[in-house]
Amino acid sequence: MIARIRNGLAMLSPALGYGLDIERGGTTAFLITVDYDTAQKADSEEAHIEGARLILDLSRRFEVPVTWAVCGERADRDISLFEEVKASLGELAYHTYSHRLIPQMSSEELQEDHRRWVALVGRSPTSLVFPHNEEGMFPELVRLGFKAFRPRAHRVGIPYASQGMVAVPPVTAFGPDTDYRVLLSYVGLCRRYGAVAHFWTHPCNAKRAQAEPLFRAAADFERKTLSQFALETQDRLEARSDGVARLGG
Repeated sequence: MIARIRNGLAMLSPALGYGLDIERGGTTAFLITVDYDTAQKADSEEAHIEGARLILDLSRRFEVPVTWAVCGERADRDISLFEEVKASLGELAYHTYSHRLIPQMSSEELQEDHRRWVALVGRSPTSLVFPHNEEGMFPELVRLGFKAFRPRAHRVGIPYASQGMVAVPPVTAFGPDTDYRVLLSYVGLCRRYGAVAHFWTHPCNAKRAQAEPLFRAAADFERKTLSQFALETQDRLEARSDGVARLGG
């Protein structure tokens, strides 16, 4: 078990050199994004429902807002469960209506997909998570009003300016095979360096053994949604020549 924790920390070593360009004394923050989309396997429908209800319960108990990256087709399939998600603490981020890869859409198809999502959810999103983390169509997304997104690459870091939006890098995904002690070691590292403790999962992969320790750990952080990072940090992001941005003082 110690070896697994060491291996988990070793995974962070490249990120330490790239993503932790942070002034000491900065405010740390905690973020959980949940990809509320089609079940990854045919037999995981029940796991999706159980995982979504677990996250809803933990969000209420520990007062941690969750950014739900909502696929419209999935939400439309179980409106009663989606209404609970919609009424929960946090925000609803765009994960497309159809779960199609955004780079493979035309501009017209993206606009129509976005229109159907807004019609279902009843609000215009300002944050998004790309289906299968395949990024693209940034100019069109900016024109649709998006301000923040979760980038594909995992690293310990801070929000940075990218493609006209604010990117909030995730530390790692978590699921039933993740050692919760490795997750907590990541949390400690984020606290030490002032990084964003950003973790993500799918409902069908959310299990209490991993999720509850993470939600408990959020008590030591300022808790935010994906959109709040854009609203609160965009005017303080100073672009650098290497394309990464740092939080100004």
